[in-house]
Amino acid sequence: MEELQQLRAAAAKWANPPAELVSKLPRYSGPRDTPKAQRRREACQICSSYHEVPAIHLDYMGHADVTLALIDVDPSWSWEPCAYDENGLPRVVNRDGRLTLWAWLTVCGVRRLAVGTCEATKSDPEKELVGDLLRNGAMRFGIGTALWSKADIHDDPPQKPAPAAAPKPEPKKKPAPTDDYIEAAVLKLRANALDPAQKALLLERWPIKLSKPIPDRIPPTVAAELEAVLDSIENPPPTPVPVPDCATCGKAARCPLPIAVALEDPQCRLYEGEQNQ
Repeated sequence: MEELQQLRAAAAKWANPPAELVSKLPRYSGPRDTPKAQRRREACQICSSYHEVPAIHLDYMGHADVTLALIDVDPSWSWEPCAYDENGLPRVVNRDGRLTLWAWLTVCGVRRLAVGTCEATKSDPEKELVGDLLRNGAMRFGIGTALWSKADIHDDPPQKPAPAAAPKPEPKKKPAPTDDYIEAAVLKLRANALDPAQKALLLERWPIKLSKPIPDRIPPTVAAELEAVLDSIENPPPTPVPVPDCATCGKAARCPLPIAVALEDPQCRLYEGEQNQ
């Protein structure tokens, strides 16, 4: 019960640490997909370090300040790794160049899990891991929680909203076909349906005012001429059947004599005498 009271008191006292114990930690806020080698770096007047820009600055407690806070809460605090390697040292996992150390932090007789991470390229990765581990573990006991809540807000810097897609222009409606266009289309269909001999006739009788082939639009007067030509080709007049000259007059194709007289005249082609014999 006494331990719980100590932990409550520690959380109340150290949730928002004194300003003199708070440092500035730069964090890159540019596009995440930009390779590190292409990120610009500058000397910073806020945190007095040389880091990638653009960046935001987060409040944090350093390794030494967290240690002082833990001693203030429990002078006998301790931490121990969750696993050891073959050399008896705390086991550090390297995954794609990022180091991770898991450990137990014990404060006021209460043991809680903590984790520390850092890039493998750091100049002193072991110290970086332990410092991050202690900050993470101390936060589990209420130390610096106000700083962590601010950091969580900036874990993913706000991205610029994607520009609104421009409205797609409405497709232009095709104008309704005019009468001359429709007339030309009909005449084209009729001309294409002709057989080779009829097409040869069409080219001979083609209207002088009309270009070849049939254009998309035809003036009404020229369309009427072409239509007349197609009519004459598609519906030619019947070929007359030759009739021999009349035997009576020798000229007329049809006997001028009354039918009754022609039937009695042996020289008339209508004579039926031989048929009656």
